[in-house]
Amino acid sequence: MKVNKISQRYLPYLLLLPSLFFIILFIIYPLAFSLFLSFHSWNGLSPNMRFLGLKNFERLFTDPVFWTALKNNLLFSTCVVIGTVLIGLALALLIHKQIKGWKVFRAIYYFPVLLTSAVIALLWTRFYDPYSGLFNEFLKIVGLSKFTHAWLGDPNTAIFAVIAKEIWQYSGFPMIILLAALVSIPDAYLEAAQIDGATYFKTLRLIILPQIKNVLAITVALQIIFSFKVFDAVWAMTLGGPGNASQVLATYMYHVSFGISGSPLEFGYASAIAIIMLVIITPVALLYLR
Repeated sequence: MKVNKISQRYLPYLLLLPSLFFIILFIIYPLAFSLFLSFHSWNGLSPNMRFLGLKNFERLFTDPVFWTALKNNLLFSTCVVIGTVLIGLALALLIHKQIKGWKVFRAIYYFPVLLTSAVIALLWTRFYDPYSGLFNEFLKIVGLSKFTHAWLGDPNTAIFAVIAKEIWQYSGFPMIILLAALVSIPDAYLEAAQIDGATYFKTLRLIILPQIKNVLAITVALQIIFSFKVFDAVWAMTLGGPGNASQVLATYMYHVSFGISGSPLEFGYASAIAIIMLVIITPVALLYLR
């Protein structure tokens, strides 16, 4: 009897061991090793590492490319979060009204989220082609040829071209979350507002938004986390160029790690960039968890 009690007591921990093993192997160990590497100089090939202390982090403050990447990251994240959440909310409100064919529209709007970001990025790269791309061809058709542009080849528009792709692809994610929140609002609230003669926008401001504000906050936090870690879209469309005009922290980290453009392999410095990314994202993640 006593043996059975002991086995029942420790059984949950035994069942957790496989998951704990994968967490340690794929999350905790890489994180600890990255932190360790950030204090060293290592090219990824040599068996020897050279301890640098905080020099990698000191180097960040004098690295103009790092500051460009950080600025682009903040711009990218801000635009994508605002764009996806606002469009997602608008789509959720439209679908919630159950207009004709709303189930089809819901599936269509969410479908791009299911596709691989790199594949969509390559498709949009074709759209941005300066000679035969969809966008420039459309401008020519409507008589706005003077606005045709090498969207990905211009330092002033490259990052915004990637942002447009990201907003188009991921607006469906907030839509689904916010639609679930809208469905949970008691019908009695909306019916009472309608009886009182409140306009739709007044109902939206005084009833709908206050009812879904917590879900809205969670959605914003998730979008901040996802958008700040962007890599595949930028890499597939611009490689961080032209120059460093669309460089973000993740692509710069990749450049530094693997010696892109002939530079030496610097896994220690790349790890310092990764730690900075972690420091920036962690408060948002903790806020989301809270």
